[in-house]
Amino acid sequence: MENKSLVRKRVVKIDGSEPLVSQVDILLGETPIGRVGTVFGTQGLAMVRLDRASDALDKPAKLTANGIEITVAPDAIEKYRTAAAARGSSPGLP
Repeated sequence: MENKSLVRKRVVKIDGSEPLVSQVDILLGETPIGRVGTVFGTQGLAMVRLDRASDALDKPAKLTANGIEITVAPDAIEKYRTAAAARGSSPGLP
């Protein structure tokens, strides 16, 4: 069994183009990649798969929640990318 030390799913800050609704899926196209939790107007917290959210930045695809365009906090994406790069460059266990 492989040791999986890279956490892909985390609670992150999100911003919406309109007031957000809690307890709805976050979609990348048609694929769910997370779920909105607590919201306050256009800001909220969501459990998101950062690998998929990171991919969304590299593509012209948009993240939506209940039809509202959202963005994930850039620092969360950057931390994920740094951890993924470090994990990829470290040698595996024998």
